[in-house]
Amino acid sequence: RLIIEAIEPRFKNANERIVITTDRGSKLWFQGEEAGVSLLEIPKTVGGRYSVFSSVGVFPLAAVGVDIAKLMEGAQRARLDCLKEINNPALLSAAIIYHNYKKGCAIHDSFFFHPELESAGKWYRQLMAESLGEVKTINGKNVYIGITPTVSIGSTDLHSLAQLYLDGPRDKFTTFVTCAKSENIRIKKKSKFLNLVEGIDDKKASDVMSAILSGIKTAYQKNQLPFVEITLDSLASKDLGEFLQFKMFEIIFLGHLMEVNAFDQPGVESYKTETRRILTDA
Repeated sequence: RLIIEAIEPRFKNANERIVITTDRGSKLWFQGEEAGVSLLEIPKTVGGRYSVFSSVGVFPLAAVGVDIAKLMEGAQRARLDCLKEINNPALLSAAIIYHNYKKGCAIHDSFFFHPELESAGKWYRQLMAESLGEVKTINGKNVYIGITPTVSIGSTDLHSLAQLYLDGPRDKFTTFVTCAKSENIRIKKKSKFLNLVEGIDDKKASDVMSAILSGIKTAYQKNQLPFVEITLDSLASKDLGEFLQFKMFEIIFLGHLMEVNAFDQPGVESYKTETRRILTDA
């Protein structure tokens, strides 16, 4: 309502600029029909966190210029790989995470060495938290189970979190995410503020970031901290689509290993119920 109130005074025919994505038959759907705005239906069989390749995710991505055809091509490629009986990358990743979870690593940190991927990390955080945080197993056993997902951004968060990660509790498993191709911004030999850091003259910024990543991985190895590394070919739509689909399969397999339903989130409704009560009673 606040967004619509902000749009209407600024644009003539504001309704032509509004697209509502919602469940068919919801209150918002019917009011959208009455207002004459465009409507996109949320597929009933697709949970919100798995909906990135449905109208929920595809339309806004297209609106900001993402190549949707390439995004879907990458997702389809990952789907083929992640349904294999052997050499299945998502199953292997899930098995590694589960193995370390059973050894006490109840925190999973996705450490992205590309700030552009922070929102993808937050999407995965929701995917893991909502899919694996469960009171009961699929067999009805009370377990209060789950893996706590966190997101770190390199190199920024090394300054604030590396001390905890390296010397703190051994309760974390890390997935480093990087990219094979990066911008070729070079640090010139002749510029201001020379000789502050040795070894960076005439290096590409990506080379410096790569050295930082190698440094933290070596520190993890020396401290015997568990981690894996995922390297994307690029940050292009095709590679992002492949990564997102791979991660969804990984969570599905993890849910199977942990014996929980990775497609429901009953606990979410409890706070919504309380919120509605508080607003109604106020």
